[in-house]
Amino acid sequence: MLAWLTEWLYNQPRNTKKLTLKMRDQNMYTEQMTAKIVAASPLNLDKAQALASEFGTVSYRSVISKAKSLGVEYIKKAPAAKTAKDTGPTKAAILLDIRKALQLSDREGDLTKVELETILAAVIA
Repeated sequence: MLAWLTEWLYNQPRNTKKLTLKMRDQNMYTEQMTAKIVAASPLNLDKAQALASEFGTVSYRSVISKAKSLGVEYIKKAPAAKTAKDTGPTKAAILLDIRKALQLSDREGDLTKVELETILAAVIA
């Protein structure tokens, strides 16, 4: 009984679409296109986008990939600079100021229920 199942599994049609795509991709770049990529060395994002729009049939990512496979140097775009955080008072400093203003016990950590009730009474009054 397993013999027919094994034979059926091994005789299924194979998906050759990936193979044909890979073969097609090898022929996407003409000699002139590869020469332009090599001439644009060192390649960066702007150059890759310009070449891709000039070629018309490939994306800029494909140009970058082709350049790397040809051994052409690719310079990555520098990441955007992080903005500086607000240098205002920290949560702990504000909590300490609240404790001093309401004459609460000087300790670290969150407020207790009694301390919160004291703050609420001060805010309402």
